[in-house]
Amino acid sequence: MSFEQSIYDKRNEFYKKFANEFFHKDFWKKVKEQDLQDCCFLCQFYKVIKFRCDTDDNETSKIAFDSMKKKCLGSLKYEKFKEELDLNLSKHTGFKSRFGERRDYMNYFHAQYLDWELKMLNDGYINV
Repeated sequence: MSFEQSIYDKRNEFYKKFANEFFHKDFWKKVKEQDLQDCCFLCQFYKVIKFRCDTDDNETSKIAFDSMKKKCLGSLKYEKFKEELDLNLSKHTGFKSRFGERRDYMNYFHAQYLDWELKMLNDGYINV
C-alpha cells in the first residue's frame, strides 16, 4: 500500500467517512479497556492513513483523531488520544504484529479497509 494522491486530496473527509462507517460507538472505551481487537484496529487505522497519505506522525494522528472524534471520542482531548495511540503503536505494531491474534486482527482490518476503499473507487468518490 502506498501514497495515493486522490485520497490525500480528500484525506480529512475520506477518513471521517470511513470512521463513521467502520468504528462502533464504544470503540474508544474498548481501546481503553485494552481490547486487543480494537487496539489493533486503532493501530492499523493509523498505519493506513500514514501509508496512503504519506503524512508525518503528527498529521496522521490528527487525521485519525478528527476522523473518530464525532462518533466515538466525545470530549476526549487530542493530547490524551495521542498518548493512547502512541502506547498502542508501541505495544501492538512492529515485530509483534506478525504473529497470532495481532496479525489476524491487523489483516482483518486491512481487508475491510481495502474493500471500503474499492467501494469508494467504484462509487467515484476517489479515482486512482
